[in-house]
Amino acid sequence: MTMNFSPHRTPLLLRFLVVILLLGATGYARTASASVTLDALLGGATISAGDVSYTNWRIDQNIGTILPNFGGIVVTASNSVPGVSELQFNASSLSIGPSPSDSIILGFSFNILPTNSQITGAGIAITGTPSTGAEGLIDFSQNVSSLSGTSLASTNTQIDPTFGVDNRIGSAMFDPQQGLSVATSLTLFNGPNSTASLESFSQSFNVSAVPEPGSMAILLGSLLAAVPYRLRRKRNAEKQAAELITSI
Repeated sequence: MTMNFSPHRTPLLLRFLVVILLLGATGYARTASASVTLDALLGGATISAGDVSYTNWRIDQNIGTILPNFGGIVVTASNSVPGVSELQFNASSLSIGPSPSDSIILGFSFNILPTNSQITGAGIAITGTPSTGAEGLIDFSQNVSSLSGTSLASTNTQIDPTFGVDNRIGSAMFDPQQGLSVATSLTLFNGPNSTASLESFSQSFNVSAVPEPGSMAILLGSLLAAVPYRLRRKRNAEKQAAELITSI
């Protein structure tokens, strides 16, 4: 039995082939997670989830009246949400008060180095059940730069009952990057006879796979292969039109 494919269906088949090639180039990241203390990261450890690694951790400032226990802050990296790589900080040790005028002022930085991905956005969130009392303050911000030092985005979250502020989520988008430098700032204040505590916070990054050169070459070749077909089809149509006019 002979099967004939209509030439009119070929563009549809070509589109289907293009979709398959793009899916093959993009791939599906394996779900993974890992946990380590902030103290270990600041001591030179690296944490990864999928093909995204968080490395080169360093302290930028730690000048509050209360110095946090980095060994009590557990950092978990995961990519359980498609297209997102996330750091979750379990920080039950971040608590001050009720003594007046206590503070935690902490700044740390790290680099993000994906293997086959590009990063297109960043977000932060105050999670868990934070408490600030009547006059407490929690401020959490993130500054994102390229590995060459170009500033890309800044996001800020804050809980400040004194001024009626309760902003727990922030995000920003930017051009695709092959790596990032991220500076994080966390501040807790308590007022007279008040407290401030933070259970957890998170930093997340939008990631997408970079097509491999081999897959892109196959895709380009498939597209170029369709050009002669379209040219032949156009010439045949013109020939048939000319013959029809001649026969009239």
